Amino acid sequence: MNPFTPTSVSIGTLSSGALFPISIPPSNRQTDMSVVAEISIFPIALSSDAQWLGIVEQRIKASIPAEGFPPTQDVAWLRPQVGLAALEFFRDTSTALPGEPYIYSSNAGDLVAEFSAPRGKMTCLISPEFVYVFAAPGNEVIADKLTPSKQGADELRSYMQTVTDRLRAANQDGTLEAKP
Repeated sequence: MNPFTPTSVSIGTLSSGALFPISIPPSNRQTDMSVVAEISIFPIALSSDAQWLGIVEQRIKASIPAEGFPPTQDVAWLRPQVGLAALEFFRDTSTALPGEPYIYSSNAGDLVAEFSAPRGKMTCLISPEFVYVFAAPGNEVIADKLTPSKQGADELRSYMQTVTDRLRAANQDGTLEAKP
């Protein structure tokens, strides 16, 4: 092993939450605690988002007409405010959703996101002010109007996780499985 080759070991986090490595040259590895290690900070990006989030973000951005170009009638564009609201919704809740959504624009320019889960389906209508959630876990119907700006990301994520859990727990006959 080359004595001048540093070894990186993750030892902590920055205030942003990113991990940083510490480089300790092998020649300084001693039991003597008076040795000062040289620290190089290179944030390591750790993502807690769903794997599909980047793809969905690209699709949403591509569905917003460029500034200064009027939308054409033959393409269903998202209103820019809807695109921003949808991006925020998916960033806040991606890990609490059943999987990658099938997304499209409504006739009014809002975003519709359809999800499939093992035991049910969910549709979200995303507008700048509200998110309407319609889900059918088994024989149950869930229909709620959420206000992300008032509820906050944590409450929104918690609610979406609850709905997703119900979509995964419904039996084929529509009854819900008992949780252990």
